[in-house]
Amino acid sequence: MKCLRIKRKLSSTKIYKGISAVLLKNKENIYDDISYLEYLKSKKICFENNLNSIEVLALKCSITDFSFFSPCWKNSYNLGLISINLYESYELYIKYKIKLEALKYVIIFFPIFTPGFSLIKTKEKYRLVAIKYFFEIPYQNNNLIDRKKEREIFRKCTRISNKLSSNNIEYGYINRKNYIDLIDVKERVSGHLRENKREPDQLEWLIKLNNEIKQNNQKLYVVIPPYRSDYMKCLSDKEKLFSKLYDLKLDNCRILNFFKDSNFDDDDFLDTDHLNLKGAKKITSLIKEKVLKDLINE
Repeated sequence: MKCLRIKRKLSSTKIYKGISAVLLKNKENIYDDISYLEYLKSKKICFENNLNSIEVLALKCSITDFSFFSPCWKNSYNLGLISINLYESYELYIKYKIKLEALKYVIIFFPIFTPGFSLIKTKEKYRLVAIKYFFEIPYQNNNLIDRKKEREIFRKCTRISNKLSSNNIEYGYINRKNYIDLIDVKERVSGHLRENKREPDQLEWLIKLNNEIKQNNQKLYVVIPPYRSDYMKCLSDKEKLFSKLYDLKLDNCRILNFFKDSNFDDDDFLDTDHLNLKGAKKITSLIKEKVLKDLINE
């Protein structure tokens, strides 16, 4: 696989420091800071540069972005994008499926908040404007985005250079040192549990994605990630958190559950629920091992 080596260096620390700060700002944030826009465009450039050779594609949110260490798996790509969920993941697959001629496996990380989370309905909804600009993904609900703010963000997107560095975005994975600072564990768990129970849920998009993948003779893997011990201690009814996923009984889909996996300890985490480089290498190796074992047993 090719990965761009372009002139101006874009620091992964700079990217994620900017994003961490953004997450802590007020509700009026429209996510038009240069570091976020450069992050999206760099991911797109490297992705489209490798379309013809990608056999394994990892999609969804920052959990994917941080967890799937694509450099250790030949012909794989990490297209995890901060805060997107099942709808946007489905649309990304639909947009690129014809060009992904070598694709065999799609991997979706399924953190606790996944069932009910819809980015367009949150205070982070303006992240979707730049995603629409760079990836041409339609909004789930057109009525929730202010057009004046959209035009403002689009103008900033047009100024992002095509000569971005992807030195730190190897096959979509970025090795970073921080993400969310000063995080309150109980508050974070509370927010995730709220989205876990929200109705109506968003699981129709996982069903649609699975059907599309099956139709294209590919296989879907849904990965339930591990969590740091302080996060786990704040959870109640752990057995019910993923019941909706299992109740779907999706054919052509295998669930890989690392929720209580003893292979992981707190040293594998960057924060409460995002893996660091060590953790990313570990979980990706375990996923790869299971996928290849399935291939042998077919």
